[in-house]
Amino acid sequence: MKKTQTSEKLPNIIFLMTDQQRFDALGCANRLVKTPNLDSLAARGIRFSQAVCQAPMCVPSRYSMMLGLYPSQSGLRHNCQICPSDDELPLPVLPQRLQKLGYQTAGFGKTHWYAEIGLGKDELKPSTRGFEVRAHRESSESVHYEPGMVCMDRDKPQAFVKLQAETAEYGNGEENELGYIGCRMYCRRKSMRKAG
Repeated sequence: MKKTQTSEKLPNIIFLMTDQQRFDALGCANRLVKTPNLDSLAARGIRFSQAVCQAPMCVPSRYSMMLGLYPSQSGLRHNCQICPSDDELPLPVLPQRLQKLGYQTAGFGKTHWYAEIGLGKDELKPSTRGFEVRAHRESSESVHYEPGMVCMDRDKPQAFVKLQAETAEYGNGEENELGYIGCRMYCRRKSMRKAG
């Protein structure tokens, strides 16, 4: 956060938005799940236990949270609908509003603000949609590429190669069962099989 007289009074905000995470996929909600860092954040912050998603699809839901509008108000109702330029956004997005209050904003991971469907990369205008820093661990050649963001393959190429090797068996989008288990547990099971 920027150090100004106004911003020193503002609380820090960490907005974690995960894909496909059930309400009980936290240790603080389910003793079978081990999420110590998230549990620590939940203990010190606010955890909404009765929250409902605005849309059953991820892209309209993300737009809804960032704009403060229901999908019926924003007009973005499915995953192939996007606002390819900032000029087409109906309102300023959350990071832009936070910047006006004096916050420093950074966004990490996929947002799918843009989609490659019907648009070449040359047609997309660089934008970080209100984030001062916008970074993604994907390749700059990925379909998840958003103009203006820092990509891991260019920023940390050796770490990117290592990550690709580590997650190769996790499936597209790391969404198979191995992706959900994660490397620590998966590698442990793999080494136990070899030993036994």
